[in-house]
Amino acid sequence: HSTKVSKIAMKLAKELGLPRKMQEDIKIAGLLHDIGKFGIREDILRKTMPLTPEEYDHIRQHPFIGVSILSPIKMLKNVIPTIYYHHEHADGNGYLHKKGDEIPISARILAVADAYDAMTRDRSYRKALSKEEVYKIFMEERGRQFDEKIVDAFFNIKDNLLEENSKII
Repeated sequence: HSTKVSKIAMKLAKELGLPRKMQEDIKIAGLLHDIGKFGIREDILRKTMPLTPEEYDHIRQHPFIGVSILSPIKMLKNVIPTIYYHHEHADGNGYLHKKGDEIPISARILAVADAYDAMTRDRSYRKALSKEEVYKIFMEERGRQFDEKIVDAFFNIKDNLLEENSKII
């Protein structure tokens, strides 16, 4: 999952014309964005039924756990905000209720990449969604969950992603 998210996020960053250094930081953040799940109970991560409110609160801690794991590593200081904010929503309804430009662009990119990979793979609680379902969700959530500019970049590269999706390990 993290390898795919990293590659997708890099393609989005490139499509958006971000500087090379920022693209590299986004690549690293994509690889490490879920490291905090090491602090989440295995039974919750593997659960096939809907999460209870308590379980959901527990799993929502993974970005914060990830930051606590990675923050002592000075060379990763530029990727920490991306990991910390990758579950924020454009409209402010994410984990920390940041919205719009309060969320680093790298985290907004990672949110789209993470959601795309999550939606297009089988999960313990559901089958992978069709590309039509994914496109519909991105259009419905454009400007709400996902940054409009990032969704537009996604649609610019989507055909390339679909071709490569099965090739990414």
